[in-house]
Amino acid sequence: MIRNSGDISDFNKNLMGYADILKLKNKVKDNEIIGPVIYTAGLVFDGAEPISPYNLTIKTKLQAEKEIISEKEKGYDFIKVYDKLSPDVFDAIVEISKKYNLPVYGHVPLDVGIDKYLSSDVVSIEHLTGYINNDKGDFSIPKDSLDYYANKTKESGKWNCPTLGIWDRIPPLNGFDQILLYPEIKYVPHKTMWLWYMSHPYYFKIEYSGTNYIGHMLEISKTMTKKLYDYDCKLLIGTDLGIIGSVAGFSLHREMELFVDTGISTYKTLEAATKNPAECLGITKDYGTIEVGKIANLVLLKDNPLNNISNTKKIAGVLVNGFYINEQTINKILEFIDLKTK
Repeated sequence: MIRNSGDISDFNKNLMGYADILKLKNKVKDNEIIGPVIYTAGLVFDGAEPISPYNLTIKTKLQAEKEIISEKEKGYDFIKVYDKLSPDVFDAIVEISKKYNLPVYGHVPLDVGIDKYLSSDVVSIEHLTGYINNDKGDFSIPKDSLDYYANKTKESGKWNCPTLGIWDRIPPLNGFDQILLYPEIKYVPHKTMWLWYMSHPYYFKIEYSGTNYIGHMLEISKTMTKKLYDYDCKLLIGTDLGIIGSVAGFSLHREMELFVDTGISTYKTLEAATKNPAECLGITKDYGTIEVGKIANLVLLKDNPLNNISNTKKIAGVLVNGFYINEQTINKILEFIDLKTK
């Protein structure tokens, strides 16, 4: 899944690094370019004083319906909800989206809370919102109720995309240069690095008063993810691509390693990266497993990832939408990107 920038100006799209997702989606679909199959939302639906100036502020049911119809007509696949939505508007968005056959994914809005969210028709929870409050650096739910909420999540059928890698890659406050130690950073454009540098202090404008905020957030996120796994909740591999330190492709492999570090089996981790996303998006007819009649989007590996999850990085080739890209071509592409970003 990819979040789009919606209809912000072309200048701001370029400045912020956003692509025109719908055009890319159609070009891939029509085999004009080689790329991943794209499922995307448009503007993020947020409440008053939105988290980002590029989010869409929704204040009324009437406005919600107008925007949902617009998203549907433009060709977006789902609606994404966000932190500042009021409970009434949240309910309206979920109800109206269902009317127009658009699933809803996203954050658990602060005023909605995890209980109401779990009883709604929203499909997924992103970044463990609702269970954990990033600003306070602590659980949003009582610490002695993790089992209760894991079981409640299981009963609700909600998917969770923990994005543990967020906390694995954000450099510490006053230590942004640490990001240069990550080998994959050489593939990041200068414009993106500048945006990361400028936004870095934002992540530390928080109420948390302890030490090692980033490391602490990774640990409690692992704790919640393992609890969800123990209760056989539905999990997804995702990376919140574009956030500081999250580099396309590389971040997904790191997320799988973090799942295994958390105590999730390699088999279930691989499912969370392949079969589960197809189930979450409702596209198992064509994707998610290797079966006769399905579209062969495959990553061919040199070694068995069941023996070591890091073997997912030993790529022999990629088959995407009928196009085969061998290892030599992949290396040439990486060399080109490396040269382009210097």
